[in-house]
Amino acid sequence: MSVNSSALVRFQKYDECLSFFQREYAREDILNELRKMESLGKKTSRDGVPRLGIEVNDRQFYKDLKTIEEVWDIKIDRIKMPNGKKIYRYCRDDFSIFANLPAKNNLLKLRDSLFVLQQFRGLPQFEFLNELFEQNEAVGSMLRPKTIVQFDENPDLVGLKYFPKLLNAIQLKRVIRISYNASFKGKKSIVISPYFLKEYNNRWFLLCSDIRYKNISNIALDRIEQIEYAGEVEYAEPEVDFVDDYFEDVIGITIPKNPKLLNVVLRFSEERFAYVESKPLHGSQKSDKEDRIVKIKVIQNNELVSLILHYGSDVEVLEPESLRNEIKEKITSMYNKYDQNK
Repeated sequence: MSVNSSALVRFQKYDECLSFFQREYAREDILNELRKMESLGKKTSRDGVPRLGIEVNDRQFYKDLKTIEEVWDIKIDRIKMPNGKKIYRYCRDDFSIFANLPAKNNLLKLRDSLFVLQQFRGLPQFEFLNELFEQNEAVGSMLRPKTIVQFDENPDLVGLKYFPKLLNAIQLKRVIRISYNASFKGKKSIVISPYFLKEYNNRWFLLCSDIRYKNISNIALDRIEQIEYAGEVEYAEPEVDFVDDYFEDVIGITIPKNPKLLNVVLRFSEERFAYVESKPLHGSQKSDKEDRIVKIKVIQNNELVSLILHYGSDVEVLEPESLRNEIKEKITSMYNKYDQNK
């Protein structure tokens, strides 16, 4: 059975609908899509103006589906939905009758993956995605999704502009020289081998090793003032697994030079215990509902202290005594500041 050029115009729209598995197209939906198309100016109204839209009656619709099945040797599924509506789609989600469109579903799958990344509006240098989508006319507006997910982020965080260059240096294993203002009191130049980027508490950190000391350190991106490649220096491979091991015993990002693993015992108020139990402080957490006790095994660092202080009067440190005393000292210092201002 032959297919003339006029039918191919219709079949292109059929193909788009039948191969788009992310939406359920009933007969009327497909006919509505045909009505939106231009008829290439071959049909005209009585006043000589080209008609817009392709009108297809029921008989022609079913005939076209049969033609597609016979000419391109592909089965079109007719699926009856619980609401009684019948939808039409190819029996395979990777099929297209046009040679230049077989990768459309792959693009849509890519769209879904990139869509998630686009929700992280704080991450820089994603403008190229919009250009990629705009260049693909076959998928059109389907690749311009609205934002429907929002993550806790800080798009105005200083230092995010360095994210792409740091990512590139890590991937290519390039040593870099950075101008770093560690305490916002004066910058210094250091040469490092970059390893890993990690976000914590709405800030981004670079895990790296200083070529002078070889120890792992973290650098906040908002304290970096300049980056350049140091091609004359050999890259030092990391000896740790940042994904599975390095952060296993810590809350946050900081590991002290002489880390001590503590068995921390906390007692929470009745109102706060259920929350902490549903959202564990650490992967090692064990809970005792009767006494509202939470136990974690972690290295003591600034992030642990800050987290405990975050819960205010809803938590009491029972063990170890050293941590309890440190929290007590900070609470006393806070109290004295407010007491002096009376």
